[in-house]
Amino acid sequence: EPNPYTMAELLWRVSAPLIGLMLILLAIPLGFVNPRAGSSTNLIIALLIFFTYSNLIKVIEASVKQGRMTFGLAWWPLHLLAALAVVALFAWRLNVNHRYHPLVLLAAFKRARRAGNTSKAAPK
Repeated sequence: EPNPYTMAELLWRVSAPLIGLMLILLAIPLGFVNPRAGSSTNLIIALLIFFTYSNLIKVIEASVKQGRMTFGLAWWPLHLLAALAVVALFAWRLNVNHRYHPLVLLAAFKRARRAGNTSKAAPK
């Protein structure tokens, strides 16, 4: 029977496998650990993503149950956003040496900053 309560339950039943799939796919790029660096950062990021994703699903489910959102509009946007995050993290991990990679940009910024500090110290 298509009432808000059954639609909210259907939303949760559709979302549960999608959450599992997205989190499994997110684990692949977040599982990469540089042996010379600490590994706790990726674990913290993964936990934050999980709790945020799960809570947003519950918020959307409550919105459907209260009649604020329709099922057709509620079930896909958050999962699409998670899929785009998966694609972005895979692209980020695969293009580590690309000149626009965040780590390459950070290293260039640090080099420029160090070069600026040494040039100011030289005239003394």
